[in-house]
Amino acid sequence: YFDTANFVATSPENKYNYYMITPARYIGSLGFIIARQAVISLDAEFVNYASAKLKSSDYSFITENNNIANEYTWGYNLRGVVEYNYANLAFRAGAAYYSSPYKDYKDRYTVSYNAGVRIRGEYLYVDFNYSLINKKYSYYLYKLENIPADAINANQSANYFTTTIGVRF
Repeated sequence: YFDTANFVATSPENKYNYYMITPARYIGSLGFIIARQAVISLDAEFVNYASAKLKSSDYSFITENNNIANEYTWGYNLRGVVEYNYANLAFRAGAAYYSSPYKDYKDRYTVSYNAGVRIRGEYLYVDFNYSLINKKYSYYLYKLENIPADAINANQSANYFTTTIGVRF
């Protein structure tokens, strides 16, 4: 039904068919193998978050797609890793940078640093990894149109230790 400000629709099955065109991504990678003992890998990814679209056969999504185009922008992700193999050990270190997809918050980002060691046997391997992830972001408890609300600007750090045990067969 329609009233003066809202459109309300119900579905007995709570289903709606639509599809999403995901953001355009352009990726470049570069890798080097050095003396069959070391690997250097670099990746650069550029993402046009504003190009994402919602589509449906019975609804235009014009407002939603305009909101996506107005709120989001190009972002980039950079990743690099170095690994060195010695006998049955492999040592690695890496870093990654992920920029903000939001137009108004280009100073927000995520940075991660990783280091690990893998011990290989003939049929078994054990991998130990440490990751440090730093995020700078803004958070709104709520955001209403025409009502100013201040963001919480936060810096977050997290440390992760992981172990993987694998069997080769």
